[in-house]
Amino acid sequence: MLVQKNGDLTENRLGKTNFSSSRLVCDGDKSSSGLGGVLLQGASTTTSAYLQTLVLALVQYPEVQRKAHEEIDRVVGSERAPTIQDLESMPYIRAIINEVLPFLYIAD
Repeated sequence: MLVQKNGDLTENRLGKTNFSSSRLVCDGDKSSSGLGGVLLQGASTTTSAYLQTLVLALVQYPEVQRKAHEEIDRVVGSERAPTIQDLESMPYIRAIINEVLPFLYIAD
């Protein structure tokens, strides 16, 4: 992967370039797929950490889990899984989603 900095192209060696002041220049499909992999890995790490935090919070507060389950049953029923469109009708679930975010901690 090449990085353009002040009009010069320099080869990127992991951690050697300040990307905040640089412009990325893709070096073909190899760089694109590498970037895609990094983005996917970052997203999966964040999602995994979020879900783990959510489960731990629901175990810690079973009354919240009970109320959330009741709201899902009331809005969706037992015949199908909730969809993103159902969130509009589930304020308690939206509140839980937003409340878990401050607890989320991701470390390298």
